[in-house]
Amino acid sequence: MSQNRLASRHGPTCRVLYLTVALLATWVLLPAALDAADSKSRKESGPPEPVDIERTTPDGVILAMRYFPGSEGENSIPIVIIHDWEEEGADYEEVALYLQSKGYAVVVPDLRGHGDSNRGKTRSRDGKEKIIQLTPLKVNKQKIHRDLETVRSLLVEQNNEQKLNLHKLCLIGVGDGAVFAMNHAATDWNPAMEHFYIKRRGGQEDVRALVLISPTIKAGPLSIKTLLNNPRARGEISMLIVVGDEKQALRNAKHIYHRLKSSHTVDSEDSSKTSLFLKQKETSLQGHKLLTEPELNTQAIVNAFIELRLREANPIPWEERNLTN
Repeated sequence: MSQNRLASRHGPTCRVLYLTVALLATWVLLPAALDAADSKSRKESGPPEPVDIERTTPDGVILAMRYFPGSEGENSIPIVIIHDWEEEGADYEEVALYLQSKGYAVVVPDLRGHGDSNRGKTRSRDGKEKIIQLTPLKVNKQKIHRDLETVRSLLVEQNNEQKLNLHKLCLIGVGDGAVFAMNHAATDWNPAMEHFYIKRRGGQEDVRALVLISPTIKAGPLSIKTLLNNPRARGEISMLIVVGDEKQALRNAKHIYHRLKSSHTVDSEDSSKTSLFLKQKETSLQGHKLLTEPELNTQAIVNAFIELRLREANPIPWEERNLTN
């Protein structure tokens, strides 16, 4: 017998009961239906569109960066790609899109003097503001830290909007960019380190992973010793080093690996406990080409490392932040 006929046969009481059951079923099933529709919509629409952003550094450089929003809300892992000297962020568009497709929030800045970060604000003696042109030849590499602090200010904002978890920050440095990444990480893990141009002290412990692609040992006045001589940062930050088999590049990578080895778990039977990796590729390619050549599969290796060390082995909760904490 149909439900309508049943309701008619037994009068108003049965009709009320039938409507009540129907409404309850709707309220129970509706959230699940909406979640399923939302999930399907996200899959069809793909990751959010990248955004071009400009910020002014504390010393007046107009810093250009491209931001690729994550898709996991406050669980999105933030990644900053730091290009090699005389490159620009646009060289890593493909890498950023790949990482964004895995749910990460990715920032790719043009370091000062490179790409669209080629202007700076200064004041003449009469107090008038003027714009100066910047090139790699005019840039002091020691000031790159100011660029990375400016990138961090963007990440703080995104963190506080619950669009990423700043405490799971990963830096990918290529060539000289690896030296800049290591120096920034050392500052982040050193509460005693403070610079007059930075609005915060170190000791934030945001940088949890470093990916070093064909790392150099020195970049101008900067060297990797800042990190290697910091026992806390050296041991607490998970690291992946990827290098081709060119002699000098391989020598640099092995030097860093052996200096770090005593502070990490390596070659563990339980891969989730391994926190330091050296991947040598049988190729003469280095840097940008090592990271982007499809046949070398380097991007997949980087993703696997981030998955292992920041998603699976590091359940760090989200918290609200400001520029000084």
